[in-house]
Amino acid sequence: MIGKSVKRSLLSSIMAVALVASAIAAPAAATNQQQEITVSYSGISVFLHSQQCSLEDYNGDTVEPFSYNGTVYLPLRAISEALNLTAEYDEAAHAVNLTGTISTSSEMDGNVTTGTPAEGTAPTGTPPEGTPPTGTPPDGTAPTGAPPKDGTPPTGEPPAGNPPGTNEIGDTSGNEMQFASSEQQIEISYEDIKVYLNGELLELEDADGNIIEPFSCNGSIYLPLRAITEALGLTPSYEAGSHRVNLNSSNGQPGSLTGSPTDTPDGTSSDSATGTGILTVDGSSQTLDAQTIVATEVNQSGILASNAGTLVLTKSTVDKTGDSSSEENSNFTGVNAGVLAQTAGTINLQDCEITTDASGSNAVFATGDGSQIILSNVSITTKQDSSRGLDATYNGKVTATNVNINTSGAHCAALATDRGEGTIDVNGGTMQTAGEGSPGIYSTGTIIVEDATLTAAGSEAAVVEGKNSITLTNVKLSGAKKCGVMLYQSFSGDASVGTSSFDMTGGTLTAATGPLFYCTNTDTVIVLNGATLEGSNELISAAADRWGTEGSNGASVAFTADDEVLLGDIIADSISEIRAAMKNGTTWEGAFNASQEAGFASLSLDASSSWSLTANSYLDEFVDGDATLANLHDNGFSIFYDSSAAANSWLNGKTFNLPDGGKLCPM
Repeated sequence: MIGKSVKRSLLSSIMAVALVASAIAAPAAATNQQQEITVSYSGISVFLHSQQCSLEDYNGDTVEPFSYNGTVYLPLRAISEALNLTAEYDEAAHAVNLTGTISTSSEMDGNVTTGTPAEGTAPTGTPPEGTPPTGTPPDGTAPTGAPPKDGTPPTGEPPAGNPPGTNEIGDTSGNEMQFASSEQQIEISYEDIKVYLNGELLELEDADGNIIEPFSCNGSIYLPLRAITEALGLTPSYEAGSHRVNLNSSNGQPGSLTGSPTDTPDGTSSDSATGTGILTVDGSSQTLDAQTIVATEVNQSGILASNAGTLVLTKSTVDKTGDSSSEENSNFTGVNAGVLAQTAGTINLQDCEITTDASGSNAVFATGDGSQIILSNVSITTKQDSSRGLDATYNGKVTATNVNINTSGAHCAALATDRGEGTIDVNGGTMQTAGEGSPGIYSTGTIIVEDATLTAAGSEAAVVEGKNSITLTNVKLSGAKKCGVMLYQSFSGDASVGTSSFDMTGGTLTAATGPLFYCTNTDTVIVLNGATLEGSNELISAAADRWGTEGSNGASVAFTADDEVLLGDIIADSISEIRAAMKNGTTWEGAFNASQEAGFASLSLDASSSWSLTANSYLDEFVDGDATLANLHDNGFSIFYDSSAAANSWLNGKTFNLPDGGKLCPM
């Protein structure tokens, strides 16, 4: 294991795995596409349960991880042995099959770097300088190169035991492998490769939910570790300063090879989630006024409250620079935030201004049971990527009144929750986001907003992931890209599996493009009451996407419209279901399942609501509270129903002529 020279066996490996967020997404249909990419080496090491992994290819040579567009890759041979997995590739089916049981920290039996401790007197003296000698040791070619310059030679007894590993440029480095920085160009191709974990198909995606398609290079296959390790129950994190990847089990327990999502841990975070603060309250209470707080260091917050500490701060400013060393830790536990409450800490800010100009620097972050931040008349600006306005995780809570938020970077929602189902409650204020993947609201918890305006210039208006919710009252919400509101389940481990919920009373929802509501890979409940909808000819789209297991990753949508004016079609694919109910004077203009592809389509109209058809529509169930059908405006189009369905028994299998030439008739 150690003692072998490190070889960059890039093209001899079978499969590599991505370890870090922000991975580039491959084309959606990338079969046989080829391109040349530049990969980089920077001395990356990998640790499982705090023990360094020995990374070797099929020839037994140590392999150095490399990075491409911010994503770190390494060979399947290395990662599968480190995790005690068996990996097979079915070339005919273009399928990678992973099986086995993950190692715990007490079970490491050859998948970590080892060696006999050195004995003897450590060498002393000034190390020599100059070009190191090269060539085969004593019984071969004599060493060559410039002789060392003057200096005191080392003295003392030579150490005994297995020597540490030696890297490619000749530096002994022990168990902490180190490599010179360099770049190489390789040619890769996409072949629609599928990856299975104990028989379950995996969707491979980065921390932001972007799909990553496996690629091959000279017969070797490369794919992302994030998706695999999280399916195992591991949490990967990256320490930028030390170029170290950490793999740890959720709750400190070994993961299981289920191939399916598990509930996120309650109150547990990466074991390397540590940070400092300029103004700290640790178990104490303080009340301060007119403070200027400047935080400039890596992983340093401007304000940090912990261990039930309480801070009340008025008429003050917080200015945060200095990037996070770990995007995982900044996203999940708030390390490097401008203002951070953890371990039941409480922060109350009034008439304050918060600015962060650093990567991975959320402005306001509450994490852990009992942790809360209360804001009133606060102005927030974040300027770099992965820097949200208000964020809460692991049952933390943020309550805000009249807060104005502006974010500029990518993946910077104005209001967000992440792992552990935090709560955000906002009343009043104006919030704007500019970056890609930066919706006004991103919920993996509970987000409640009243009397506010949120505008997303580079993303959807709002997103709900997993069994979580967004509740809006008199809110003006708009999105410029993709869709209005997206409800989905990514299986990234960031959100527990269950029903996604969106409830809107009053206000306005605007989608500049795409459907107003897009649902995939989840059960969904959408309730609208007196809200104004604008800007789309698709009302609801439910379909399989890149998340979930193929064939069962559609959506099941329950949609209720109360006193609404609706415009746009309702669409579902063959593995998705939509049940729509319209009541209390709702009017709708559009078609339902016009393509006749939906797995299930159901519509219920009360007597006060009406439907104006824009195309033939096909319904498994149709119930109309107006037995005269006067609330159907056919415009020459027909409604086809399933005469065998119990819900349709009131129609007695009959055909009814509608005023403009259309019909209501059995399929």
